[in-house]
Amino acid sequence: MQNSGLTGYRGIAREDKVRWLGGFVGRLGVVIMSCLTMKLWAIHGGSTLTKNFNLKKVNIETDSNEALMLMSKGGAVDNHLDHDVIEECRRLLSELGISMMHTLRQGNCFAGHLAKFGRMQLDEDLLILLRPPLSLDQLILMDLAHIAYPRYQKHVR
Repeated sequence: MQNSGLTGYRGIAREDKVRWLGGFVGRLGVVIMSCLTMKLWAIHGGSTLTKNFNLKKVNIETDSNEALMLMSKGGAVDNHLDHDVIEECRRLLSELGISMMHTLRQGNCFAGHLAKFGRMQLDEDLLILLRPPLSLDQLILMDLAHIAYPRYQKHVR
């Protein structure tokens, strides 16, 4: 897939890492943006999904240690480029009782796929997914069966 230049964020909610509860893909626009900014918006999206779906006992996983540290610190972030989204995430995490933990990037097979899916949704800045995209079916089955797979498929010529 050709890079469209669009940046975005994505996430899913699953019950006990099995049953799909909901998901989201968001578009941040055509700008140069840091990976941290996208991770922070993903945390915001997960918190918003938690609130909108009235989910309880939620644990948000991120592969960004830096984002995790910013969420757990109580200090001021007024001088941080992402201070608005950091403060909003902190507020939502506290209000909703959401806990956070680190996960390995390879541990979430859906992230890369949803990123590609999200870039194709050019009409909306945020799309809430009530059902998983059909293109995720094979990955979901592999995940349920604990089958490992490469994060990115290599093209053979």
